[in-house]
Amino acid sequence: MGRHLFLALLIFLFLSVAYAMATEIKVVSPSFSSQDFDVFIEINSSVELKGAQCDFSFNSSILQVESIENGGMFELWGGDFNSSLPLVDNKNGTIREIIAFSIFNSSCNGTLAIIHFKSVAEGESELKIENALLSDKNANPVESAVKNASVVVDKSPPQIKNVKIELNDGKANITCDVSEEHIRFVKINVTYPDGKKKEYEMHESGEKYFLNESFEKGKYSFFIFAEDMAGNRGNSTIHQFTIKNHPPVKPYFPVPENGATNVAIKAKLSWECYDVDNDSIKYDVYFGTTSLQKVKSNITEKSYSPSLDYSTTYYWRIVAWDENGAKNESELWHFTTTPNNEPYVKIRSPGDNAVVSGQISVKGIAWDADGNDSVTKVEIRIDSSIWHVASGTNSWSYIIDTTKLSNGIHKIEARCYDGSLYSSIDSINIDVENRVTKYYLTVSVNPNNAGYVTKSPSRSKYEEGSIVVLTATPNNGYVFDHWGGDASGSNPTINIVMNGNKNVVANFVKVISPSIDFSFEPSLPYAGEEIKFYDKSSGATAWHWDFGDGNVATKQNPKHVYAKAGKYNVTLTVIIDGKEYMKKKSINVIGKEKADFNFYPNFPFPGSTVHFYAYGENIVSYNWDFGDESFAYGKNVSHVYGEGDYIVTLHIVDKWGNEDNKSKELHIHYPDFLISKISHEKRKGKVKINATIENTGGDAKGVIVTFYLNDEEIKRENVSIYHGNQSFEEYIPIKEGKNDIKIVIDATNKFMEKNESNNVASFIVYGSKGFSLNYFYLAIAAAFFAALLSAYLLKFRKKEISIENAEQEARCTVCFGKFKPGSDIVRCECGAMFHKSCAERVKTCPICGRKLI
Repeated sequence: MGRHLFLALLIFLFLSVAYAMATEIKVVSPSFSSQDFDVFIEINSSVELKGAQCDFSFNSSILQVESIENGGMFELWGGDFNSSLPLVDNKNGTIREIIAFSIFNSSCNGTLAIIHFKSVAEGESELKIENALLSDKNANPVESAVKNASVVVDKSPPQIKNVKIELNDGKANITCDVSEEHIRFVKINVTYPDGKKKEYEMHESGEKYFLNESFEKGKYSFFIFAEDMAGNRGNSTIHQFTIKNHPPVKPYFPVPENGATNVAIKAKLSWECYDVDNDSIKYDVYFGTTSLQKVKSNITEKSYSPSLDYSTTYYWRIVAWDENGAKNESELWHFTTTPNNEPYVKIRSPGDNAVVSGQISVKGIAWDADGNDSVTKVEIRIDSSIWHVASGTNSWSYIIDTTKLSNGIHKIEARCYDGSLYSSIDSINIDVENRVTKYYLTVSVNPNNAGYVTKSPSRSKYEEGSIVVLTATPNNGYVFDHWGGDASGSNPTINIVMNGNKNVVANFVKVISPSIDFSFEPSLPYAGEEIKFYDKSSGATAWHWDFGDGNVATKQNPKHVYAKAGKYNVTLTVIIDGKEYMKKKSINVIGKEKADFNFYPNFPFPGSTVHFYAYGENIVSYNWDFGDESFAYGKNVSHVYGEGDYIVTLHIVDKWGNEDNKSKELHIHYPDFLISKISHEKRKGKVKINATIENTGGDAKGVIVTFYLNDEEIKRENVSIYHGNQSFEEYIPIKEGKNDIKIVIDATNKFMEKNESNNVASFIVYGSKGFSLNYFYLAIAAAFFAALLSAYLLKFRKKEISIENAEQEARCTVCFGKFKPGSDIVRCECGAMFHKSCAERVKTCPICGRKLI
């Protein structure tokens, strides 16, 4: 107990100096990752610190802790005294009791801990420091700000889709879509006709990426590759384009000249242009005021006559096309037309306030200061009603039937239009005096007593032009059928215009049993096709359809889809006047097969056999197009490909004569092996190796993986390496000292690969020699460790923890670190052992007080 108190006092003497200013503990992590990664808990303080502890949380569905180690800011680590610390809970996503402190030194800045994470799924995880506690030299708590972070795990490479190429005037406009939110860059690798390659960075526009670049004549190929923020990279397939032709020269010498003013509205546009290849040229004309519209296409003449307005600025552009599809555009030209003068109109006859009857002719003249041919129309209206176009322009006339007007004063107005402006209105009054004529309206019912007819207004004689509303109402046992005599139609309410004596007959018919019927289309439907049903019954107020397949409907004209082919009995039940009526019909539904297939293997390599399997029943013909100008027939076929990307198409014909196609992409590539994500761990004379073999090409079986120790082959494994990533684990015996371990995939080059240079991985492991420790010294070291940790817990810890006995292996008495093979060791006469650097720092043995150096 006395020794414990002595060591506690010794530690307390080291912890001095007050603190001030700000302190921060923060999470340092990559924002994006596609693989395993490390997270650093770092501290930045303006005062010197002697210890720190915290907890940590993360999303366990995305991340798992592989290990956690001392970051080196402090001399001592909680795990040195209790192997269970820190407490890692991968199930709930927590790390508890991350503890480190120093005895002799203090630190302001550094790394508290390094957490090695393994990513197990894609998504976003918060990385949070919790319950942080920092202490200064005097073991006083230091207030600190916590700065957390988050990481997005993304293992999926970007997909490049919808690659499009537009060639125009020696330029190639290449666009594509990239299915990735967090993109670092999108680039395009272009192979020139001379075989040289050049990379361009594509620019983003909205949701697309594009490159618009000029190229000389020749044949080019390219592929697009994109990399996201997590480092995943995706490539497109190889595309080609050819630059063949020179476009026409840019159209020039516009008439009217660019910027011209006071241009006549009947001006003719013209321009000049030629082609250096002497190709024939056609022109598109774009013309407008606020925005350009294509008004002419593919014209050969170098002129255009537009319709122009006065006092208007027009913009125009000419696009010249040669016979090879190359084009060139003119500059944007503009001109302004002359101002417009208002036209004039005058009514010559009849005179103002003239007394008229019957038909009259209103006559007059119209003119325009810009030229009489500028007047395009003259319009007349009566009593401020709608305008009507008169006959003629400069000299005009308009016929009015005054019998359609009431007797009395009416106003006649005239105006003219020059295509841009209306004139002022000229007007006269006329006094209409026509004799009023009246006509008789006689209404009868057929058969007698079948119904009755009402008139509105109700009288026997009506003025000429009057409108009378007739409504036919049936008696019980009858329905209205149609109008006869001087009227027609089946609507029970009609309008009669009294332009003569009228004799109208309302025809009724007796009510008979209703006609129940329905139809459907198409008459011979397919399974899965929508069928429309139509009720042809009269007077129905409710409907119930039974489609014969367990489905029903209550609409008058429903739609239905049969899932399977077959014969179905359709029943329609309707309600008419409170009674049920039923109609049944049969419908034949025929099948329609869809083309579909699969193939194996999914990622073949060149020269391997690919097997194709078609699906479906009731199919009588299978035709295969393998995409390399090879074909086959039958339900299940096989084919051997060379390297490349292909589109395989299956065409079928079913027993009903229906045809369908299905296409799928097939990628044939040589395998490409890469060893990555290598980690190792020493275990009792062996090293456990974990690694990932990546294969970006076709599947490979019977691949030899060879292991070498110090350039001597020690093991071979025969494995199958399929397309994608697969992990492996091996235990390799090691020796004391330096062990040079090398892993080689396909050392004999049995398989042809895209890249033969990335099949080797090597690393060095140092084997250590075990030794025993005198129990006396072990007891001293254990007591020393217990005293140190007890003093720390009194000042630093918020929770109680238990300390297990130290392992029986040599450690430095000052820093408690293990001795590496070949390191300089200082031994005290009492048996204590020290790193040379630790001995130089403390100078005397803390156990017995003897001088060390």
